[in-house]
Amino acid sequence: MPLPRLSRRSFVVNSLAFGFVASSAPAYAANVASVLRGDALKWNGTVIDLDPLKSYYRGKFGNGIWTGKKGLSKRGVELVRALQDARSDGLEPRDYLSALPKNIQKLFPNSFVFDDEIGWVPEGWKTAVFGDIGKHVRENVPADKLIEYEFYVGLEHIGRQELFLSDGESTESITSNKSAFLKHDLLFGKLRPYFHKVCIAPGTGVCSTDILVFRAQNESWASFMYLTAYTDKFVEYANMRSTGTRMPRASVKDMLKYEIAIPSQAILESFEAQLSPIWEKGMEAVLASSSLAKLRDTLLPQLLSGELRIPDAEKLVANSL
Repeated sequence: MPLPRLSRRSFVVNSLAFGFVASSAPAYAANVASVLRGDALKWNGTVIDLDPLKSYYRGKFGNGIWTGKKGLSKRGVELVRALQDARSDGLEPRDYLSALPKNIQKLFPNSFVFDDEIGWVPEGWKTAVFGDIGKHVRENVPADKLIEYEFYVGLEHIGRQELFLSDGESTESITSNKSAFLKHDLLFGKLRPYFHKVCIAPGTGVCSTDILVFRAQNESWASFMYLTAYTDKFVEYANMRSTGTRMPRASVKDMLKYEIAIPSQAILESFEAQLSPIWEKGMEAVLASSSLAKLRDTLLPQLLSGELRIPDAEKLVANSL
């Protein structure tokens, strides 16, 4: 199929510069508005229609998230390449870039607006802070009340960059005050926050006072809260505002002020519906692992002492699964 004819207003993409086709020398584009006056982009010999790009570049002052004063940014280059691949594959650019079914795509905006506080955000989203989606829960449990809880989580039980809890233990040997949490709460290790110890609580229990407990302000916001706090940016933000030199601890007040962009309630509910089954399966696996560990600790001494035979132990394990 022949390539569409380029008009005088068309642009050529060469490295990181936009240039007029009819010009002998490239002219750098100061903003997206200059680009959108063209009809098409030419990338490595392939002409790409500009119309699908325009909604992505729409924003305040004409600046786009994929361009800068010197032309295409790194993300801009990636976008144009994606559009080229989309054309080669016979897909619509929006389908190719989002990789989402069309019924899900309709829930998301396809343009961005500039916010003075946090920069570019999807159109229709609003700016907020982490405290708007999650609240800090501080419920102290005295040592003499720990017997009411079966599950204890210390910093040593939370893996680095592991959203699912990797371990836990009984409260029997715990002798100091702890903090209570509920299933679906978010646990954030505040001691040396750069260790990135963030996980979802798989059930009700108590944790070290060096672990912050957050609870979603709305049940449909839980997944959004989890994944916001789990990001490298959020952890870096908490670390940069931690206090103390030898044993730095994150400041919960500062964490609650972390600026974010929030989508509509419809998007949040759809997001939660897609992810909550994944969290449930992960948490079920954690609890099953914990139960098996307890069973191991109970049966192993009996097996070694000869009090229990292997066939009997196998039956006990099978009944617990």
